[in-house]
Amino acid sequence: MITDRERQILGWIRENPSITQKELAEKARISRSSVAVHVSNLTRKGAILGRRYILQESPYIAVVGAACIDVIGWPERDADGTEQLEGTVRSVASGSARSVAQFLAHLDRQVRLVSVFGDDANAERLMDGCRRDGVDISDSLVSRGLETASNVYMTRPNGTRRLVLRDAKAFELLTADYLAAHLDVIDRAAVCVVDSSVPPESRSFLWQNVHAPLFFAPSATDRRQPLEDDLQRPELVKLDVRLLGEVLDRELRDRASIRTAADELLSRGPLALFIPLDEGGMYCASQSERAFLPWAGGPIPQSNEFSDAMTAGIAWGWVQDLGVRRSAQAGLVAASACANARGATRVSLNDRSMRMRLGMSVREPGE
Repeated sequence: MITDRERQILGWIRENPSITQKELAEKARISRSSVAVHVSNLTRKGAILGRRYILQESPYIAVVGAACIDVIGWPERDADGTEQLEGTVRSVASGSARSVAQFLAHLDRQVRLVSVFGDDANAERLMDGCRRDGVDISDSLVSRGLETASNVYMTRPNGTRRLVLRDAKAFELLTADYLAAHLDVIDRAAVCVVDSSVPPESRSFLWQNVHAPLFFAPSATDRRQPLEDDLQRPELVKLDVRLLGEVLDRELRDRASIRTAADELLSRGPLALFIPLDEGGMYCASQSERAFLPWAGGPIPQSNEFSDAMTAGIAWGWVQDLGVRRSAQAGLVAASACANARGATRVSLNDRSMRMRLGMSVREPGE
């Protein structure tokens, strides 16, 4: 994370890219050696490039985690689980990191995905979709002889899905060593989104070594261990009410208990929390902002894509310095677009529509 002093120095460099370290020292009223340290830190963090302070003007978002296929069954009727059922079976592109990355690409953000693809038709399908949407997958691993990760779901009569089988062995290849080899890419990102399919030891590596702002967005469906050790370093954390209750080992029944729980979690390290509510809407909190935001997007779909759109919207807002409340609102706008799209999310979710919904100025093409 860029410090206040580094941000001040970066501002002077933006005003005059040819400014010398001596001039920077005079402006800041610090020693030249101190300026050299700050400039070195800014270079390491990707804010400036090279000796003549070439600025990184095209910030991208890094997303680390899952890319997989979901196989979903819709039985024609309910059953006791022992008989063969007639129904419909479909496979869809999934994986939280992949989904977040593609939503961000539709929001006109440059995105680099760090994931694992196998050596099969499912991998080609996923990679083709990423390329088509403009997601850079050059830092993802393609492992020969490996089957792409997949999940099998059964849909209940009430529309909810039950995960019945999960093959996530591929994500074990997202090792700390692999991430270390791509650390420069992750570290230069405007923000790095991490999902909970990343193995625990690899997440620990990211928390300890990445200087870019980190956004941890665990999913209840792929969480395989307690999350307590993951909630101190990331600047941003998004987790639902049930996961928050599990982390704090208590049941959260009302807004007062959610508010108290959020304050307790904030004291452990995160700068900002985003807590989707069961009834819709979101509670967002930081040391300076706290708000329950309403949901006005119609019925809440039971899908991972809905949650991923929300994550993408929050990240989109954060990199534009919208603050906690406005970034949460951006997350709700993105989720609403997903909920109401009925398969046309790519058409309805874009930078222009987001800005209009949030009352922001609309960027013209090329800006």
